[in-house]
Amino acid sequence: MKKIVNLLLYCLLGIVVSAGVLGMRHFMVQDKERIEQEAEVHRQEVLAREQAEQEARQQEEEKKRKESRRVVLVQSLPLYPEKKIQKVKSGRNPICTYGETVTLLEEDGLYAKVQTSTGETGYVWGDCITPMPEGSVTTDTQPKVVVLDIEQSGKEEDEICFSVAQNVEKRLEALGYQAVLAWRDTQAAPSDAKRAELASQLGADVVVRIYTGSEDTQKEAGITGSDDGTDTDPAADDPTRADDQEADPAQTDDTDQEADSAQTDNTDAPQINDTDQDTDPAQTDDIENLLNTKDITIFCSSQDNPHPAAKYYTQSRKLAKYILKYYQAVTGFNSGEMAETSDLEAVNLSKRPMVMLCLGSLQNEQQAEKITKPKFQAKMAKGITDGVDAYFRKKS
Repeated sequence: MKKIVNLLLYCLLGIVVSAGVLGMRHFMVQDKERIEQEAEVHRQEVLAREQAEQEARQQEEEKKRKESRRVVLVQSLPLYPEKKIQKVKSGRNPICTYGETVTLLEEDGLYAKVQTSTGETGYVWGDCITPMPEGSVTTDTQPKVVVLDIEQSGKEEDEICFSVAQNVEKRLEALGYQAVLAWRDTQAAPSDAKRAELASQLGADVVVRIYTGSEDTQKEAGITGSDDGTDTDPAADDPTRADDQEADPAQTDDTDQEADSAQTDNTDAPQINDTDQDTDPAQTDDIENLLNTKDITIFCSSQDNPHPAAKYYTQSRKLAKYILKYYQAVTGFNSGEMAETSDLEAVNLSKRPMVMLCLGSLQNEQQAEKITKPKFQAKMAKGITDGVDAYFRKKS
C-alpha cells in the first residue's frame, strides 16, 4: 500500500513538474513574442520617425530650391566669369533670356552668382533677377526695362540721388516696368563705360541718369563751357517756343500725341515739332552757363553727335521732353531747360536712348532745402516716373 501511495505521489509530482515546465515554456514563448512585438513596434516607430525626418529634410530642401529659384526679367542677361562687367563675346559668354529660370547660389552686392538650367554658372547683375512669381512668366508680358543711373561723385549728394532713384525704381515697378539700378554701392561703382555697356547688354529700353547741380558733380560729369561754341541749342532746331511752362502735363497730352506722330525712330528724321514744347532752352553760350541760370537741366545727345549716342537721338529727345515736363509740373521748378549735347561723356557713351537730368541746384538755398527732404524727393521721383511712363505710352 505504501508503495502504491509513493507511486501516486511520484506521478503527481511528475505531473506538477511537467505542468510547471510546460507553463514555464509557455511563459517564455509568450515573453519572447511580447519582446518581439515590442521590438517591432519600436522598429516601426524608428522607421516612421526616420521617414518623417527625411520628408522634413526633403521639404526643407525643396523649399530652399524654390526660394533659390530666380527668373530673368530683362531681354538679355550675360553671365560673367567674375564680378565684373565685361564685353560679351559671342559663343563664350552664356546668355540668359527673359523668363528663364536660374538657381541663385550667392548674392553679393551688385552681383549674384547663379546656375542655369544647363548647369552653367556665373555672375549676373543682381537687379535683373527676381524670385519666382506665382503665375507663369511669358514673353507677352515682358516689361520695358529702365536703367536708372546716378552720377558718381563720392559726395553726400549721392545719397539724395540714391533716394530718388530707389523711389523711382519702386514706382516704375508698380506700373509694370522693370527698373535696374546701375550701381548701389559707392565703393563698387562701375565706370561710365561699364555702366553704358551694361545697359546695352541688358537691351535696356531707356537709361535715365540723375545728379544734383553742385559744383563737384558738374565737374565729375565733365560739364564745362565749349570754347568753340559748338554746343547744340535745341531752340534753334525747334520751330516753336513755349509760353505755358506751368501748364498741367495732362492738359497737353493730346497736343503731344499729334506732335509725336510726326516723329519716327529714324535718326535722320526731323526733330519733333512740339506745338506745346515747354522744354526749349533759351539761347545760351554753353552748358555751364545753362546750368548756372536754370533751375534744372536735362541733357540728351545732339543729332550730329559723332559718338554712338547719336543713333538714339530721336528717342532720347522724346524721353527728355516728357521727363522734364512732368518733373517740372510736380516739383514746381518751372525754369528748366532741355539741351542737346555732344560734350558729356555719360551721354556720348550710351548705346541706348539716354537722358541726364539735374534734379536741382545745391547752390540755390531754396532748392537745396527742398531736394534734401525725403517728402520732396518722393515728388521728384514721381515726376521722373510720370515722364518715363508718358514716353512709353506715347510710343505704344
